[in-house]
Amino acid sequence: MPVGVVKRAREILKNLEANALDREGVPVIAAHEDMPREEEGTAQLALFTENTRDVLEMMRNADLDNLSPIEALNLLARMKKYKISENPD
Repeated sequence: MPVGVVKRAREILKNLEANALDREGVPVIAAHEDMPREEEGTAQLALFTENTRDVLEMMRNADLDNLSPIEALNLLARMKKYKISENPD
């Protein structure tokens, strides 16, 4: 999980644990610490990075309905190796 996503989740959790509510009694989502007030709620953290896009493409291109168990394991091994080294063989 990207560090920014985890950090943002902790910010929101902290706010929820403090029982911060708006006028209607709905929990208020914390403003991002690095975000100016006028941009509150408009920032989107990236879940996938350039390093993971190729792995996602491998998953999209896999014929999952016709993979044998060994082919599935080999695909997972290639994706894991690609993610770690950032270079497929």
